[in-house]
Amino acid sequence: MHANRFDTLARSFTTAGSRRMLLGTVCAGVLGAVIPGRTDAKKKPCPPCKKRKHGKCKKKKPDGTVCAGGTCQGGRCIAAAAQPLPPLPCGGCPNGQVCLANGSCGATCSGLGSCPTSCVCLPSVEAEFHCIQTKLTCALVPQACITTADCPLGHHCQGTGCGSSRCTPLCQS
Repeated sequence: MHANRFDTLARSFTTAGSRRMLLGTVCAGVLGAVIPGRTDAKKKPCPPCKKRKHGKCKKKKPDGTVCAGGTCQGGRCIAAAAQPLPPLPCGGCPNGQVCLANGSCGATCSGLGSCPTSCVCLPSVEAEFHCIQTKLTCALVPQACITTADCPLGHHCQGTGCGSSRCTPLCQS
């Protein structure tokens, strides 16, 4: 603002208090434009299990409400308890077979000739030898795995030449 205009505007107020109020208002407007964080402060987010009520974090969310890493209990986020794994369905494998990590029963073997025809004895990634189907290609076993637990029933995790271990079908004997 030009100095003469400001003086004219300031003289239009008759009391000294009014001039000070005008100066304060002008300065506040200028500072508000220069420092925007000072005039429009953001509210802090509420904790995960609290609700905002009348601008403040007060009300608790209902018990059982999902929060990061668990559920709300009494206004606090409590970590979910580790769920026990279900029992393996292959509790009674036939003779000569063992229960695998995915619940399948796999025929154990010890090398050439120990599996039925059209099957071959190869180790799983866990180094357990099982009879698996022969004549498999990478296209026929597309599911990659790290352990046998990653595979569907009737398969074990097998090291392959397909670029990764794959879930290969077990022989049904």
